[in-house]
Amino acid sequence: MNRRRFIKSAGLGVAAAATMLTGVTPTHAEGKYEWKMVSAFPEKIISGRIAARIAKSIETLSNGRIKIKLYYPGELVKAFDSFDAVSKGEADIGFGASAYWPKQDVFHIFYAVPFGLNYAETASWLIHGGGHELWDELYAQYNVKPFFAGNSGAQMGGWFNKEIKSIDDFKSIRMRIGGLGGKVIQKAGGEPVILPSTEILDAMKSGKVNAAEWANPYEDTLFGLHNVAQFFYWPGWHEPQALQEFIINKKRYDTLPNDLQEVIKHATSSSYIAEVSEYIYLNGDALANLVQKHNVKLRHFPPKVLGGLARYTKEVLTDIAGKDTLSKKIVDSYNSFAAKAVGWSQIGEEGVSQARSQTFSSM
Repeated sequence: MNRRRFIKSAGLGVAAAATMLTGVTPTHAEGKYEWKMVSAFPEKIISGRIAARIAKSIETLSNGRIKIKLYYPGELVKAFDSFDAVSKGEADIGFGASAYWPKQDVFHIFYAVPFGLNYAETASWLIHGGGHELWDELYAQYNVKPFFAGNSGAQMGGWFNKEIKSIDDFKSIRMRIGGLGGKVIQKAGGEPVILPSTEILDAMKSGKVNAAEWANPYEDTLFGLHNVAQFFYWPGWHEPQALQEFIINKKRYDTLPNDLQEVIKHATSSSYIAEVSEYIYLNGDALANLVQKHNVKLRHFPPKVLGGLARYTKEVLTDIAGKDTLSKKIVDSYNSFAAKAVGWSQIGEEGVSQARSQTFSSM
């Protein structure tokens, strides 16, 4: 047999064997990988740019062995279809948030829990509290491997065209809000509407929704939400943090050698603090500009309103825990960790936050 033909045939045989074993056609040659990445966030916002930063970091740290072509919403798939694209192998990698792909209600735990953990506590639960192992187990059902890769930190409570004075005021609200916050609004008698960031402004203008939350002072200004609503509420009870995730087709991730798996872990975890620090840097000026230049009316949700929303949150978590065994394990793990973490944070972080107002004024 011709030696070159034999080597070529043998190579095809190895590729075929790999496909049979993994169910995935190899997308690499000679230890190099060329992967497609779909972002659920547009390039316009920090989360969209974080996706590009991670892709570049992975290419650099892998010394070019992994090259990633990034697609923003609509370029390959729609924003809300990113998870399915990765699960099916239509894309190798995705970047977004589990609030965008609620395959199960418990997915939302890995985005934001109303009145729950902040960004530092969430990372602690995932790394040290067993959260990531449960996340892996949940997403493995869909052939997806998740990593925490970004966080926009605490959110604002949203934009309203009327003041919220009692929990009953939510009964007339059609609000752009996703995740578990949307389920709480629904229990309060309101109507949650899930929309991507780029459609919120038009929805407010047209009356499709009469209230909306997106993120924080910086990005809400970017999308012009201060032009369509009078009242900007705080705190962001529904999203005390907002976790962004980097997801990989699990069968393809499992084909990577150990050193490249470590590259991905490092690139994603380092982007977590990079994103939240950028939001902290930008939100102070943005909030001052909204109040001082645009005359936005800041309002604090009344204590009784927050109390009602908190009660509905407990009902939502109980509902999720009753779905199935894994959902219960995840909710129980989260609640158990929160019971310990919040106690310390009230003394440590919140104590310092209250005390430092003696030195640093807010605006």
